[in-house]
Amino acid sequence: MSFQPPGESPALPWQERERLGIFTAFVETVKLFVSAPDEAWRRTRETGGYGEPLLFAVLAGWAAVLVSTLYDILLPKPWKNLLPAEFAGREALGPRGVGAGCVAIVAPLLLAGALYVVAGVLHASLWVVGALRGSASGFEGTFRVVSYSMVSQVANVVPYVGWLVALVWGFYLQVKGAERLHRTTAGRAAEALVLPLAVVIVLLLLVLAGLFFAIQRSRF
Repeated sequence: MSFQPPGESPALPWQERERLGIFTAFVETVKLFVSAPDEAWRRTRETGGYGEPLLFAVLAGWAAVLVSTLYDILLPKPWKNLLPAEFAGREALGPRGVGAGCVAIVAPLLLAGALYVVAGVLHASLWVVGALRGSASGFEGTFRVVSYSMVSQVANVVPYVGWLVALVWGFYLQVKGAERLHRTTAGRAAEALVLPLAVVIVLLLLVLAGLFFAIQRSRF
């Protein structure tokens, strides 16, 4: 597998913010990841600091939070009719007025913290499956994978099903990003992404099994 050095490819638009302006650079980067994700990852530097990808991820995630909050306020909820009558109106406890403003203010801070946590978990998983053997970027490469994959959150502009599109698209982008920035295979990158979920499922099954046996023993 061959990888083209970042210096030989045009820079990612987001890396040209000073020349293009932050808004244009952001939009052009989103368009590139949507239309040509392989090309976008080819243009992404393996290293260069955390601030650049962090800012991009926070902007993408923040925009998604704002759109989701707006939809929560304005759009009818198709599941409302499935609730018992006594629960009618409970959804009014969702973001409204001051609550929506709090979401807008706090979301960037929560997103920034979550990025490091997710990157840490993914990096450990990549190490476990042996996907870091050819990597020259280390944890910073993983952080860039997670951060730029946040572009998938723009799918939240689609009401109701946007979160599902963002989930699938985000998985695909992270596989391609890890493959490129860590110089590994798509198979190992996918294994690393699935591994934490598999661990969580196994732990949940063990907890449920423990509760089941505890309940059974308490009956005797």
